[in-house]
Amino acid sequence: MPRNRGYFHVMVPLVAFFLSYVPVIQAGYGAQSCCLTLAQNLVGSVFFEGQKQYADSLGSYYSGQESDLSPSCIVRPINAAQVSTAVKILSTAHIAKPGSCNFAVRGGGHTPYAGSANVESGVTLDLGRMKSIKVNKSRGTVSLEPGLLWGEVYSKLDPMHISVVGGRSNLVGVAGLATGGGISFFSGRYGLVCDNILNYEVVLADGRIINANEREHVDLRNALRGGSNNFGIVTKFELSSFQQGNLWGGDITHDFNTLPEQLQAFVDYGGNSDFDEYSAFFQVFGTVGGLYFITNNPVYTKPTPYPPIFKKFYEISPQLSNTARIAPLHNLTTITGSVAAMGLRNMFITTSFDNDLPFLHWVVQTWKTFSAELAMVPGLVNTILNQHLVPKTLRKAEARGGNSLGLDPNRVVVIAMLSLTWTEAADDEKVRLAAIAFIKSVEAEAKKRRVYNRFIYLNYADLGQEVIEGYGKSQKNRLRAVSKKYDPAGVFQVAVPGGFKLWP
Repeated sequence: MPRNRGYFHVMVPLVAFFLSYVPVIQAGYGAQSCCLTLAQNLVGSVFFEGQKQYADSLGSYYSGQESDLSPSCIVRPINAAQVSTAVKILSTAHIAKPGSCNFAVRGGGHTPYAGSANVESGVTLDLGRMKSIKVNKSRGTVSLEPGLLWGEVYSKLDPMHISVVGGRSNLVGVAGLATGGGISFFSGRYGLVCDNILNYEVVLADGRIINANEREHVDLRNALRGGSNNFGIVTKFELSSFQQGNLWGGDITHDFNTLPEQLQAFVDYGGNSDFDEYSAFFQVFGTVGGLYFITNNPVYTKPTPYPPIFKKFYEISPQLSNTARIAPLHNLTTITGSVAAMGLRNMFITTSFDNDLPFLHWVVQTWKTFSAELAMVPGLVNTILNQHLVPKTLRKAEARGGNSLGLDPNRVVVIAMLSLTWTEAADDEKVRLAAIAFIKSVEAEAKKRRVYNRFIYLNYADLGQEVIEGYGKSQKNRLRAVSKKYDPAGVFQVAVPGGFKLWP
């Protein structure tokens, strides 16, 4: 069938009329046949090239690499029942003819690498119309649908003076962060995002809709706490909620010459045995147009200005800018999200290591050398973000039933994320190869110095990084067993190519 622009815009009404008189098209004959079957069964929720809804979906991805892909159709379900119908059709196609109708699942669309939540010439399930927020009567739990962004969640909860353990940027999606682990401003008090999910409503590969919680399907619940899109599609997250007023926080930017004091303060903060659980912090080293800077992001989850836990940071001078203030959570996450370059070329890649001062100096100086090599890339914004996961945070997981991440709760880990933004698709390969080479050099040096940590944080990972392997062999085997139990045909391993899979 032709795929020229505008063709489906004209043909969809006619096809829908025709299909009302014929049996459902048999799946297994390619993505376009799947799309027609979906259009028959999900009237008003399937969109094709040339339609506004199709263009709007593609244009709302965080990265240009994702927007470049052209699925045969985009399904935008409005509820779990529609997701179930779509998955049954797509699973039938996969079983009849593997590879004939691959599909992608999109929540917020923030993961930047091409194919993470979109698919070329397949079917994209865009959950962006599923945005319900329900607070129970006691205000002790909140149910969130997967199309929400965290900024939308906080806009609803802030006026109610309650909150949940969620993302730190208003532009990040609920679904991806929650199934990938999730670091929050509240992680010191309550653990990771995934540790605070009480119930998952999940659509399985056969279309069944089940709940996974502490009473039923516990193995699936634990697998979804870090196991991402390997088991089904989560259509509702129920999270613990708590009373929460304003917070204190913001960005404090310094000249790069303050590097020695910055790194010493960073190591001392992460290694503090009396870690203040109300605090959250990350440190960013960046360069734009040949200028280098350091930005600290301290947040305190009480309305307490300049708490003692951050004293070593805010005593560093001079400060080039300071946005720290008392504000609602939504306001602070908007600060974090304001640096996002929506629709440009974007890349994340990550690694982890011990809280070691000499090695941190080596990493930052090596990053500066790497940055110089890419200085001529047009529009390049290049940052490396460092943050800690400390034992007080990691130990929260066990009390909440555990997760799949395989982290040692007695070991401080530094998660480093390299984030790159540029303007021209012609530079994609150059930037990506340089970034991979930099991260590999960091890992090689960390192993040499015996400060390497195998953990790869899924929410920052790039295509090709061995995320599941980083959880450890026993966790990987558990995740594989759960996959075989709930998806015996391997639909989410093979027909959904995006994400980090359990088998090669």
